[in-house]
Amino acid sequence: MAGTTGCEEFYGAAILVLRWCVRRWTQQHLAKESGVSSTSISNYERGETMPGTDERRKVAAALGVPLAGLDRLAAAGGLRACHRIAGPDRRKLK
Repeated sequence: MAGTTGCEEFYGAAILVLRWCVRRWTQQHLAKESGVSSTSISNYERGETMPGTDERRKVAAALGVPLAGLDRLAAAGGLRACHRIAGPDRRKLK
């Protein structure tokens, strides 16, 4: 698949970390801000499907992080990195 990073299975976890641990947004709020359906976001977070490059860009932009930041969080294993990255000072990813 073109545009893959080798950590696709962790994109859902990375989106969840940024959406909830950092922004405290619901899936519906992220859907509204990103233009990606809440069903798709739910599927990504549950590992049912993987977001394509366009969807990753939209989600990252809505969350206020560069696409590379989303990719790095996914490479770090998503939830494993939640405390380290979004710990007590959630503003670190802005």
